[in-house]
Amino acid sequence: FRNGVPDSVSTYNTPVTTLQDVVEHGLFVQDRWTPARKLTFNLGLRLDRTTSRQAATCQVETIFIAGRCFDAIEKIPNWTDVSPRVAAIYDIFGDGRSAIKVGANRYMVGIGSGTIDLVNPIRVTNDTRSWNDANRDLIPQLSELGPSTGFNLGTTNRYQPGFARPYAAEYSVEFEQQLRRDVVVSVAYFNRQFRRTIGSRNLAVPTSGYIPLNVTEVTSGRQVTVYNQDPATRGRFDTLWNNAPELDRDFNGIDFNVNKRFDGRWMLIAGLALGKNIGDIYGTSDLNNPNFTFRRGRFGNDVPVAGKISASYQLPYGFLFSGVYQHYTGFPETTTVVVSNATVALTQVTQSLVVEPRASQRLPDVNLVDLTVKRAVKLNRFRMTPTLDLFNIFNSNAIQARTTILGPAYHRASNIVLGRMVKFGVNMDF
Repeated sequence: FRNGVPDSVSTYNTPVTTLQDVVEHGLFVQDRWTPARKLTFNLGLRLDRTTSRQAATCQVETIFIAGRCFDAIEKIPNWTDVSPRVAAIYDIFGDGRSAIKVGANRYMVGIGSGTIDLVNPIRVTNDTRSWNDANRDLIPQLSELGPSTGFNLGTTNRYQPGFARPYAAEYSVEFEQQLRRDVVVSVAYFNRQFRRTIGSRNLAVPTSGYIPLNVTEVTSGRQVTVYNQDPATRGRFDTLWNNAPELDRDFNGIDFNVNKRFDGRWMLIAGLALGKNIGDIYGTSDLNNPNFTFRRGRFGNDVPVAGKISASYQLPYGFLFSGVYQHYTGFPETTTVVVSNATVALTQVTQSLVVEPRASQRLPDVNLVDLTVKRAVKLNRFRMTPTLDLFNIFNSNAIQARTTILGPAYHRASNIVLGRMVKFGVNMDF
């Protein structure tokens, strides 16, 4: 339903039953090497072997899909990968107070059964069809459904021969300095790269197989360009999956930290993180489909600034007072409009379009302060510690989630930071 009006129906190929086996073996070796008094290397190497199998299976015939049986699938994927791990620590003056730390590590991305499932001929999938509620009973009947847009089953998916396992690489440089006996400061740079992500292209519907339409979306009044799939290609799938450089992701960040160990009745830990996370905001969605606009941008929960201070102080009479302050930039939002049949009839029915680069809008920044007071009391063989916790003492109500679809409900809050809370507790040791 769109604004209470029947719009479309999703039909499924269920029921389906499959049995998949994923076998992974890993071998890891490591060693420490000190070629000089001030320099230490930690060296590691990991060998991963991954393969999988799916037993022969059958699609049950339903009113939406024909029945058919399929042979077993073997060795998809069939990967052997080597991942080096290197870390070095250089004691600049040889007194253990000033150090440079460097790291370069590679990690293989976990896959589970997701890789073989893409070519599963009876994986659970759906077919979205338009719905004209002719008798106005708000119950879809077969006669009211538009033409099928096709079930994108594993039978229409294939992998590029030689496709490789995705991996993540992390490179870091850190300088650490002990200022006093109990105070250490550090600054570190991190670069994380996600490579060989597996993406898809529907070769049966190239980018040229979409027709641009300039429309005004009826709910929001927003003028957008939506791409209508050529009706001659309706329901056609020949989806090739392969490592796609367009889906590479990169994170760059700098961390500043101060750590004062508990001494002189108090301790403090403070950190400030600055970062930028860039990648494809759609993940594995069809790279040939021009409706996936503004593909590259701020990825995931990109947080440019995050800071935290935690401190404790030993008060007289055995009371311990501690507090935590944390701040972070609001998460990025993706602003969209939904183009349905009420705006224009599309071959692929309803389309959700991103109308501006991700993070053009962000949730509000979050600032939280929590306090704790506790005191240990000895009672013969027992030790009792009453505790008073105060969470979000300034009662911040920063929005954590809201509607991002343009229209009457745009930016309507659906979740906020939990309000001020007081908690009493007692810990007993005996």
